[in-house]
Amino acid sequence: MDKKGEAEVDLPNWFDVLNKEYRYQLTVMGAPGPTIYIAKEIPETRTDYTNLDDKSIQHHSSFRIADGITGMRVSLQVTGIRKDP
Repeated sequence: MDKKGEAEVDLPNWFDVLNKEYRYQLTVMGAPGPTIYIAKEIPETRTDYTNLDDKSIQHHSSFRIADGITGMRVSLQVTGIRKDP
């Protein structure tokens, strides 16, 4: 978590291409964090299945968590329903 108690979580380039209808699970470690939440969800817009391994293509698969404290550790899991052909 940064100084504002937020963190941007970047996912692999292929994540939003192959998945939809995301589910988030956050577990705060080492301190209470009852108000931590998903401040920005993963957009569900990509459908391009080509060039998934091309490292030069900048991905936009990310989400933001907020309302933590600086240095807080958070374990997370994101799942989605597969949408590949």
